[in-house]
Amino acid sequence: MVGEKTTAKTLPRNESKVLTLFDTMRKSSPQTPKKEYVRCKLIRGHKRAIRQILKNIIPKTTIHKFSATDIKAHNLWLLIQQIVIKNIATFGGLSKTESGPITDGRAKRTNESLKKCEKSFNAAFCKAYFSNQDVRESFSHYLNLIFVDFDPNILKKKFEFSCCRSDKHTVECLEKWSELQKYLKNEMLKELDCEPFESNTNYVSLPDFNSFINFEIPDFTDSDTLILTQ
Repeated sequence: MVGEKTTAKTLPRNESKVLTLFDTMRKSSPQTPKKEYVRCKLIRGHKRAIRQILKNIIPKTTIHKFSATDIKAHNLWLLIQQIVIKNIATFGGLSKTESGPITDGRAKRTNESLKKCEKSFNAAFCKAYFSNQDVRESFSHYLNLIFVDFDPNILKKKFEFSCCRSDKHTVECLEKWSELQKYLKNEMLKELDCEPFESNTNYVSLPDFNSFINFEIPDFTDSDTLILTQ
């Protein structure tokens, strides 16, 4: 298991054990990405996806970009779109930059609204963000969209942190990304006292461990014990 291979670290308060499997690659020694960074990246991306849906735009950049020829990704985008369109009043307000913490959409806020908003993507803000069931459902599909290509090289670019410092990924790398996927879909929400949404497994991409397993076929051509059939 991944946990057994990874050196134990002393976790700062409220940080996640899963995130210790990853490295921001910003320093010579490994540095764990912060939980608030991950929440911020995903919620900002989710809000942007909603705005793109409302403007009928297919994403070509950001963490949730996908190829127009990718049928599975396109179907996931349509699922999110259906939820948003059915609940425009909820998602329209939620997606605005000024509905985020004080760090977002500051120019669009009044002095009074600045006093009422959270200062960061802390637990209080995230709990309020995911309090709506439709939001949690759309977010579950959003995560499936991000992980639609379960490739460590693609995922490290999307999240801007890495599973290792090697140019060649291993089965352990797949295990790490799989653990992160599970954490984001389940434990991250449970930590906020929110009930995770269970996605249809047809839309969940899983790591292909077989692609990382090389079976070596022995070469008997030079063997002294080669048996010849008459």
